[in-house]
Amino acid sequence: METYVPATDEIWVRLPTPAFMTDKRLTEEEAKQFLELLDKLSKDMRDAFEEAPPFGTGEPPENFEEKWGMSAGIAYTAFMRNKYRQFAENAYLDRKE
Repeated sequence: METYVPATDEIWVRLPTPAFMTDKRLTEEEAKQFLELLDKLSKDMRDAFEEAPPFGTGEPPENFEEKWGMSAGIAYTAFMRNKYRQFAENAYLDRKE
């Protein structure tokens, strides 16, 4: 991608595209892996949400916290607010360190 700017009314100068407009942080393969993981995470969030009763309407299954690594309230909130990081940190990371 090139950028042209007028030097005079009749002369245009070609400028290189700034690096920040072309540098990407992910490769195509990394982007594909990310999207696959995001799909899996979304499905787990939905499953946890469906197992968690809406606030104040009942108790979650007995093993909910053991299975998902968080309370039903946190799982419900993470899903409703699209808090993917919060859900992933609670569901997948070992906090026993």
